Amino acid sequence: MEYEALKRTGIANLFSTLGRNITLPQGIFYWLGRAKKEAKINATIGSARGPEREIIPGGADEPVTFYLPTVLKCLRELESEAVFPYAPITGLPQLRDAWREWILRKSADRREQVEACLCRPVITPGITGALHVAAKLFVEPGEVVVSPDLLWGNYRNIIERNVGARIETFPFFHDGEFNLTGMKRKLLDTLATQSRAVLVLNFPNNPAGYVPPKASASAIVEALVEVVEEADRPLVVLCDDAYEGYVYEPDALGRSLFADLCDAHPRLLPVKLDGASKEFLFYGGRVGALSLAVSPRVADDREQFQAEL
Repeated sequence: MEYEALKRTGIANLFSTLGRNITLPQGIFYWLGRAKKEAKINATIGSARGPEREIIPGGADEPVTFYLPTVLKCLRELESEAVFPYAPITGLPQLRDAWREWILRKSADRREQVEACLCRPVITPGITGALHVAAKLFVEPGEVVVSPDLLWGNYRNIIERNVGARIETFPFFHDGEFNLTGMKRKLLDTLATQSRAVLVLNFPNNPAGYVPPKASASAIVEALVEVVEEADRPLVVLCDDAYEGYVYEPDALGRSLFADLCDAHPRLLPVKLDGASKEFLFYGGRVGALSLAVSPRVADDREQFQAEL
């Protein structure tokens, strides 16, 4: 399958070999489409269906996805067809649209800028799942991923042991502030040997708990813009926003740095990793999201770009 819009934006060049080549076979959708229109029995869907009267007394003759009546009772007012059929691989469309709106709501002070860039989120099994998908999409085995030295230990499982890349760090703090100079130096060193770089930023930080002051957010963005201009190479910034909103100081940035990175530079690709697990105290749900922000200056045909992505 050719991804013309992704190529025009340059996003295709940021993907790993796996990211450039992975696709869902279109035959599945072709036969599913024909079965819905032409067949008396749709045998492509991999789920049990039949008249509802076959599973509950007094049920309708219309076919439904079969379900356990005891399970439906636990779901109160939800209709069975809203719960039991297969969900799309990228998540329920209603949830994806709702999560996009939630990101915009959180970024209210920069809504117009973010809305122009924000792609439709992809739902993942928790933010750990989002990190894993992002690492697979953007990182080659053997490459360097840059992170502050205060980092969540599971990054090493995901990026090093699973993807086969290598995390190289810079000191998180310098004189009690976020270490901009160290971040720039490490990124420039990395871009001297790689065609692109991936940076992971996690605010509020696990384990330090640090959140940039509102006045410092622009300085971080400016430092990253200086890096891509000096290196003349692209940078993917993974914003691990697992704890977004867990902010207790009035002068701290109360939302993700992702909003400030949107449309900051054509060679900067911000990727937001967040989800309902912590933000809505829905820990057992394991609901995460992965969202890209692509400048409208880069994505000339937004609809085609989104479809290819």
